[in-house]
Amino acid sequence: NYTSPLKKVDKAKVNKSLSYLPKRESTSETDMCTAMKKAQTKYSLNQAESAYFVFRWISENIAYDCYSYVHGGIDYKEESSYTKGLAVCEGYSLIFKRMCEALRLETVKIIGYSKGTSYVPGKLPTKTNHAWNAVKIDSVYYLVDSTWGSGSCSNDKFTKKLKEFYFCTKPEAFANSHLPADNKWQLTSKIITLNEFVETVKLNIAFYENGFETISPSLPILNVEEKSKVTLTYDKSINNLTITNHLYYLEGNRI
Repeated sequence: NYTSPLKKVDKAKVNKSLSYLPKRESTSETDMCTAMKKAQTKYSLNQAESAYFVFRWISENIAYDCYSYVHGGIDYKEESSYTKGLAVCEGYSLIFKRMCEALRLETVKIIGYSKGTSYVPGKLPTKTNHAWNAVKIDSVYYLVDSTWGSGSCSNDKFTKKLKEFYFCTKPEAFANSHLPADNKWQLTSKIITLNEFVETVKLNIAFYENGFETISPSLPILNVEEKSKVTLTYDKSINNLTITNHLYYLEGNRI
């Protein structure tokens, strides 16, 4: 059974630890790591709190470089990611790794495939397109995506919003949108192939947070007659539920 390390996190302690740190703009990454170690000791952060401390710091101090992603000219150097406070997944995952390691947490950078903005249902990707991490907490590895956990892009504008869902996500839920190039980092009971990954319906955070389950169909592409009807069902005992669906023709035009 999966138990989230968030249950071991005292967020009040983490907030105090964050307020103890200097401003990113006036501090080198090395000095920031030193300050984090001092905060970890001062507030007696356990391993779960230490990892969450880094996750929170990144969400508050690093923004996704949406403009460069859309228009080109991305700088993948991790040093400039910290200095500028702008990064793409490469920078996010490297900063998370270095900061966690400064707090004596074993951390791995993972390369793989994601169902991000470039994802096309049913289409096999030709190369990896995302990076995230695994961090060891109390002798167990957990999956973390500090990029997606920090906010989201709308065209070339980034909106910061902490998404705790991507901190130590349950592997089976994480696998819906993330597939590592090295299968051992799936951390799931059953290995998922790349074909299975792209042919599984992409689900959002709210789906998991509200405890929904998929019944059918399981495929993201439906072959239907021109006048076919799609029906959505839900448990009517759930209060204040709004269902939003997006359907597209294969050519990409929205229905």
